[in-house]
Amino acid sequence: NLHFHIYEPMTSPFGGSKVLNSLTIGSQVTKLQGRLLINFRIESVEIPGTMDSVEASAFSHLKQVKIRQGDKPLSVDARSFGYALEYAEIDRNLSYRYAEDSPFCGQDSLTFVFVDENMTVINDNCFADCGQMKSMFIADGVRKIGSRAFANCPIEIAIVPSTVDSIGSGGITANYLTLSESLDGSPNPLHCAAGAFGQLESVYLGRDVECSASPFPATLKNVYMGVPVTKISDYLFRGCSALDSVGFNSRIDTIGENAFQGCTALKRAVLPYSLKVIGRYAFAESGLDTIALNYGLTSIGENAFGGTRLHTLTIPSTVTSVEREAFNAPQLKTLVLENGSEPLRIGYNAVGDALENLSLARNLRYNTGYSPFSELPSLKRVVVTGDITKLEDELFYRCKALDSVSFYVHADIDTIGEYTFGECTALRSVSIHGSTVAVEPNAFRGCTSLKNVRIEDGFSKEDSLYILYAFIDCPVETLYIGRNLYDYNPSYTAIQPLLADGEHLKSVTFGENVTTIKGGAFQICTALESVDIPENISKIGNAAFNGCTALRSVHIPNSVSEIGEGAFQGCTSLAAATLPSKLRRIKNNLFSGCSSLGAIQIPEATEYIDYRAFYGCNWAATPSMDVPG
Repeated sequence: NLHFHIYEPMTSPFGGSKVLNSLTIGSQVTKLQGRLLINFRIESVEIPGTMDSVEASAFSHLKQVKIRQGDKPLSVDARSFGYALEYAEIDRNLSYRYAEDSPFCGQDSLTFVFVDENMTVINDNCFADCGQMKSMFIADGVRKIGSRAFANCPIEIAIVPSTVDSIGSGGITANYLTLSESLDGSPNPLHCAAGAFGQLESVYLGRDVECSASPFPATLKNVYMGVPVTKISDYLFRGCSALDSVGFNSRIDTIGENAFQGCTALKRAVLPYSLKVIGRYAFAESGLDTIALNYGLTSIGENAFGGTRLHTLTIPSTVTSVEREAFNAPQLKTLVLENGSEPLRIGYNAVGDALENLSLARNLRYNTGYSPFSELPSLKRVVVTGDITKLEDELFYRCKALDSVSFYVHADIDTIGEYTFGECTALRSVSIHGSTVAVEPNAFRGCTSLKNVRIEDGFSKEDSLYILYAFIDCPVETLYIGRNLYDYNPSYTAIQPLLADGEHLKSVTFGENVTTIKGGAFQICTALESVDIPENISKIGNAAFNGCTALRSVHIPNSVSEIGEGAFQGCTSLAAATLPSKLRRIKNNLFSGCSSLGAIQIPEATEYIDYRAFYGCNWAATPSMDVPG
């Protein structure tokens, strides 16, 4: 060791500027004092492992330095190796007081760095701002790359070995980056700070990367994922606005929250079959206009595709959970929900206002009052294609553009819930599927354009439909009934009309499987002028046509054996009625108040005429009751 004191700041104890052909530092040297070899032009030097420190400006014109393995970090300072370095090989850790004191930072002539395995930590700012460094090598053994370690270096290709477990902010600037796979295949996530990488165009991920904010820059264009990658972490590519290509591997099971948020150049994505979870905001505000959701996917998080450019989307049968606003995309017009083995739990406002077409093939579950499809202003067509236990309450409530609802022949819909189609004011016709066993109260309430209703035939003569107050405030004019109807709650004893506002009903047709006309079914249908009761009807319930003031004639076929009390009571325009030949009893008030009824023939089988059966009929003017025997 040499100890000296000189008064000229740019003077070496060995004299002025010279060229040294060789310089050897022995193992006994532990310190190189500042300005020791200042102004000497030296081609190369090795710093032995026994060296403890190299002070500032110990060298000034050194071209190559090789720092050999040592037992402890080498203490260095700003410009310890001068300002002319072209090559550096380092095999031990370095220490310096402040980040700006790195001896390699800002070396404009440094073109290559070899970081060997015993340099386990590349310090903050270590090689930053080396404007000519186009390549570097980092050996296995390095554990940490500090903040701005290679910042603002024009590195073409950077390969980060699998031993590195953390990279600080601005750690590496490079065009192409490879995060190497673990040599033994063991999981070894890399922890990256926000903005860890600069100026990247392409990256190969050989392992999982964990971060709290995206480590990648907006310039990133291409991402390739190796087999060991199993998860795309939260925020990983958030804000990578130039990203237009992502190659997923076959083992990824999770795309984390905000993972691709704001990737506006990303237009298409093909997800791997291994994927199970898409996190909140995963692709929000990205440029996606096409995506194929994979079979095997189970969960889609809140706003996962919100603000994207998707036009059409199919949710596969394996998905069991879709959170609120998951597909709130301004251009999404068609949505297909495939049949699944269990109900789909779906959140409020799951789709945006642009949705026009919906294909539904599975049961849905959502919190009461928070239907995913209520109040959609553009929804026009709904097709139900699968096995559905219930179209839930308020499912399409106030979808005021909805004008078409259809059910596939092979669909199976057990129940239509309360307000399912409430206030769908554009709906003009509806067909209740043959598999449906119940329509709950108010199911179609307020469908002010609904004029045509078909209750399709059941699959057998025993099939029936429970229905009560389903069409309140609906101006139904034409009605087809294909099977027997009963009040929705069989224990409800009061007679309830099929149409609460039946003053618009003009035509009723019965299918061949109908054997009973429900009690009160057509009460106060004041526009109903005629009704054709087919031969398959055996029973007409109490008050079935009560108050049908426009009904002029009725032919009751011989198949009918029972007519309930007051069935035609108050039909003031009824002028002619034919009773069935098998009718044994004419019950109370059957034709009471039928003031226009001028002719009636009592069948031979009739044994009883009950109290007030013909009360109010105009017999005095036209005494034409024909009582046999």
